[in-house]
Amino acid sequence: MQGEDFERYMFGKMLKIKRAYKMKLSISTWSLSNCPIHKNIEAIKEFGFENIEFNLSAINAEAGDSVYTVKRLIEEHDLNCSSVHSEGFYVERKDQIDEALFLGKKSVDFAHLLSSEYLVIHSYISARAKTDLRNYLLENIIGKLIEYADKRGVKLSLENLSRASKGYGRNVSELLNIFDIIDMGMTVDVCHSCIMLQTHTFLDAFKTLSFLDVFKDRITNIHVSNYSHKPVITMTPEINRMLTILHQNGYDGMLTIEQHPNYQGDILKTKSCIEKWIDLHI
Repeated sequence: MQGEDFERYMFGKMLKIKRAYKMKLSISTWSLSNCPIHKNIEAIKEFGFENIEFNLSAINAEAGDSVYTVKRLIEEHDLNCSSVHSEGFYVERKDQIDEALFLGKKSVDFAHLLSSEYLVIHSYISARAKTDLRNYLLENIIGKLIEYADKRGVKLSLENLSRASKGYGRNVSELLNIFDIIDMGMTVDVCHSCIMLQTHTFLDAFKTLSFLDVFKDRITNIHVSNYSHKPVITMTPEINRMLTILHQNGYDGMLTIEQHPNYQGDILKTKSCIEKWIDLHI
């Protein structure tokens, strides 16, 4: 093979490699959680999504919703449930461990039944707890949940918390402390990092060896929204820099739209904005 034929062959091969490492778009069901679950899933399909993160807040037990209802709806609409967002389990004392584990295991079981690879969790372990107690809670809640999840083929992914959270894991320093104790994945919430004024700290960490050593192989998911979980109508400098550096460091996972349900009417605008970024940069 020579000349133009060889060039076309190599171009096609490079294009396939480029596409193989392309970030994928997803949406959280939380963004449509003011709809009944069947309308929620139906709208996601109509909006043109192929992947979802199922947030357990979208479940309405009083309306008869269950994991089996959700599983049927996802299968009927030919969607891939790439991740599940767990229920919260805020803890500040040892006597709350059993309840936290119960709720956590329910979330793991939900993810397992939906064939989801990842369960996104918040630490919800009190930021006010003294170091020894906090480490004990981490090991005996999240550590045991990881063991439980491993047996069910589910991986845990810790999300950085917002300013409003009382939990531990709101900034890079706290996340590094958690990862020193517990080995698990990470979900980067861009909105939370912006609100915590941590975007540049995250970016600095991502551009140094600490990213390569601690973050790079952990990141499984990116939650994308503007400040206060508003829509991304136009790409902001913070989101652009975050996505660019993640891409440059080899991230090719989900970009999950997670905007507030009050902005349901702007979902397609956010989708279009992020898709344009992907097409232009990847």
